[in-house]
Amino acid sequence: MPEVILARAERIIEFAEDKNIIRATEKDSLTGLYTKEYFLRYISRIEQYAPDTKMDAVVLNIDHFHLINEIYGRDFGDEILVLVANELQDMIESMKGGLASRVNADTFYVYIEHKEIYGHNVLEIINKQIYERTGTHNIRVRLGVYPDVDKNVSPEMWYDRAVIACNRIREDYTMNVAYYDKSLYEKSIYEEKLIRDFYTAITEKQLMVYYQPKFNVTGARPKLSSAEALIRWKHPELGMISPGDFVPLFEGNGLIRQLDNYVWEEAACQIRKWKDRYDVTIPVSVNVSRIDIYEPKLFDKLIGLVEKYGLSTSEYMLEITESAYSDNVNDLIDVVNKLREKGFKIELDDFGSGYSSLNMLTTLPIDVLKMDMKFIRNMMLDYKNLKLVEIILDIAKLLRVPVIAEGVEEEAQYTTLRDRGCDIIQGYYFSKPLSPEEFNILIEKELQKE
Repeated sequence: MPEVILARAERIIEFAEDKNIIRATEKDSLTGLYTKEYFLRYISRIEQYAPDTKMDAVVLNIDHFHLINEIYGRDFGDEILVLVANELQDMIESMKGGLASRVNADTFYVYIEHKEIYGHNVLEIINKQIYERTGTHNIRVRLGVYPDVDKNVSPEMWYDRAVIACNRIREDYTMNVAYYDKSLYEKSIYEEKLIRDFYTAITEKQLMVYYQPKFNVTGARPKLSSAEALIRWKHPELGMISPGDFVPLFEGNGLIRQLDNYVWEEAACQIRKWKDRYDVTIPVSVNVSRIDIYEPKLFDKLIGLVEKYGLSTSEYMLEITESAYSDNVNDLIDVVNKLREKGFKIELDDFGSGYSSLNMLTTLPIDVLKMDMKFIRNMMLDYKNLKLVEIILDIAKLLRVPVIAEGVEEEAQYTTLRDRGCDIIQGYYFSKPLSPEEFNILIEKELQKE
């Protein structure tokens, strides 16, 4: 019947169109590898037929790929991507099966039967060819491997774990391959818990601000002059958590802004309490992170805090680090000048820890220089470090700004710094970071000496 023939013809056309759509969306047009969506779909299908086969999830990333496009042009960048894709295909064929996908500009996924060692052939070839074509080692390829994947979790999670392994060696040029293992799994679970519990910690005040005293040593005896606000987390399940565990984590995911705002508020409130209780001013310095410094509302927030607690801006000191300087110099200088015009004191933290320290001093207006504690730690053991300490002190004299030495733990360090003209000492030699209650006792002892 004509109607039947017409219906069959229409169905054939539909099948043909569907097939063309699949072909157009199934493969990456540049490399010929599967797109991420189809890659994950085919993995799920493979698992239905071979659930007991040991498989590995592999992530390959090209470091600083944007530099290739910017320096050598997009066509050359495309050549590199095709080169990587071809090597991955060769690896899959040599392993007698597997799938590969280009998931974004510089990242590839591979699903392949389990093997014990990766990278020695494929990575050497790719890295060598990139070097031969660009002449730089700054662009390299690294692998993250989740070996013998857990079939009880989703393929998306396999590659999340492989990415964690891959990112682990982002800045480590001594390694090109990293494996996701039990320690990384436990770390990722631990970090996820910290992120999940963060807002509860703020609401319930599990996050506590401690204060490390700073002593002025220029007079006849050391005198308490100020303090630095330091965060601590007393978790109801995990106990006291080191800031080294959560501060870098929150810097990476953006929660550092909320954390800093919390510390700023607590510190301003504490300065007010000390003024009311002891009729003395203990200036406190708070950290202004790289993310904070470029926030449009930063100025209004800080002015709002000092006005809320009836403080002067000189009582509320701000610490910035060299990393903030390296991002956008002109904007940073504008922000710092604006803050100083209102009376805020700017401390340059960890001076000497990076390559741009000296350049900072020629362009960035500051009120206090804070010497990196690595110099203090080594100056009694190494003559060169001692000379560097003396040079930093001389630079500060030239700039007419005081120097804070942090991390001072021993009497020999203290006397060496004092005798060479250091103004302020911070560290365990005088005191560990103190809770507000412990700091109250310290203030009372200081008042008795006067």
